[in-house]
Amino acid sequence: MCRKGSVSIFEEDLTTEGDMCWMNADEFLCKYRVTRNQLDQLTNILSEDDVFAHPKRGYPQMPVKHQLMVWLHFIGHEAQSNSTQRDTFKVSRGMCEKARDRIVKALNNIRNDYIRWPGAEERKEIAARIKKEFHIPNCPIMQDGTLLRLGIEPESDDAADYHGRKFAYSITVNVLNDDERRIRAYCAGYPGSAHDNRVWRNMKQHRDPGSYFSENEFIMCDTAYEPSWFCVPAFKCVVGDGLHLHPHKTLFNTVLAKPRVVCEHTMGLWKGRFCWLRNIRMKITNNKNSLKRILRYIDSTIVVHNMLLDWREAEDRNAAWGESVVTDLTSIDDANRAPPIAEREVLDQPIPLHALNDMRRPQLMQYICETYIHSYNYSPIQDDLSLSHGDWSSMVGYDFSTDGDDSSVVSELD
Repeated sequence: MCRKGSVSIFEEDLTTEGDMCWMNADEFLCKYRVTRNQLDQLTNILSEDDVFAHPKRGYPQMPVKHQLMVWLHFIGHEAQSNSTQRDTFKVSRGMCEKARDRIVKALNNIRNDYIRWPGAEERKEIAARIKKEFHIPNCPIMQDGTLLRLGIEPESDDAADYHGRKFAYSITVNVLNDDERRIRAYCAGYPGSAHDNRVWRNMKQHRDPGSYFSENEFIMCDTAYEPSWFCVPAFKCVVGDGLHLHPHKTLFNTVLAKPRVVCEHTMGLWKGRFCWLRNIRMKITNNKNSLKRILRYIDSTIVVHNMLLDWREAEDRNAAWGESVVTDLTSIDDANRAPPIAEREVLDQPIPLHALNDMRRPQLMQYICETYIHSYNYSPIQDDLSLSHGDWSSMVGYDFSTDGDDSSVVSELD
C-alpha cells in the first residue's frame, strides 16, 4: 500500500479560484519554474506517452500533471532529494522518484522533436537575423562551453578527472545555440578537466561539417576553440607580443563579443530556470548507468528549455530579455541592403581543400574592418587638446603614427 497524505498539495497549488487560491502566479513560477498555462501544455504533450499507461496490477499512478510538478520542483531547485520532496508534497519517497523517472523518460522520447539542427533554409533565416543585429554575415550558430557542478564526489576509477578549473567535481558541456537562445546541439558527459575544444572535436558537427554547414557558413566562439573554415574564434593575446593585439584584431574581437554574449544568455536562462544543473546531487560510479542517468536528466532539461522558448508567454519573454535590444550598431547592415559584390565574392566562396584552417577568420576580419562603423556616445580621450600626440602615444603604449605596424606595440606601459 502506498502512503499518501490526506491533503493534496498539488491541487492546492493549482487552484486559482476565489479564497482557495493561496499561491499567486509569481509564487507558482518560483516553485515550479513554469506558469500554469505552460504546465498545462507540457501535460497535454507528455500524457500521450506509453510510460503513463495505467498498470494492470499494483497501485495506480499519480496524474501526469502531478508527476510533472514533482519533476519540475526537483529540477528547479538545488539540493532536492526524495526526503525533501516527501515533506513538500506529502507523498512517499518512492512515488517521487518513480514520477521523476517517468517524466525524464517521456521527455527523452520526444527529444528529437525539440533538439534539432536547423535546415539550410532555417540557417539562412538565422544568419540574416544575426547579420542585421550584429554585423556578422553567414553565421547561424554560436557555441560555448560550460561546467555543471557535481554535488557528490564521484566513486569511479576516473574520479580525479572530474576535477575542473572552477569546481571540485564537474561535467563539461559544449552547447551550440542560435540567436533566440534555443539549444540546437550539445555534447555532455566529459569530465570537468576536459577542454572545451576537445569536446567540440568529438561532436558530429565537427567530424562531419559538410552535413551541418553550407560552404560559406560558420559558427562563432571564444578563444578556446581551434579555427577552421566552419569555426571562427576570437583572437588570442600572445604573451610574446606583450599582450597587445593589432587594432584590426581588437576591432574583430569587439564585434564578435556582442553576439557571443547570446551564448552566456543561453547558459544563464537554461541553468537559471533549472537550478539542479548548478549542483547535481547524483553519484557517478563505475556503473555506466550512473552517468547515463545524469545525462538523461540533462537531456530532459534541454527539451523543456526549447519547449518554453517556443511557447513562451509575452510577459515571461519581456521580463527575461526586454521588449527591444539596444545596440550601438548603425543601419549599415539593413536587411534590405545588398552588400557590394566584392564582399559577397570573399565571404560567399568556399574555402579550398587543404587550405589553412585559419583562412576564414582573416576574410571576416577584413570584411569587418572595411564595413563596420563605430558609434559612440562619449568623446574619446584623443580629443583632449591638453595631450600632445607624443603624450597620448606614450600613455597608451602605442604609436598611432605607424598606421597599424605591429612593431610599434611596446610590452610595458610608461
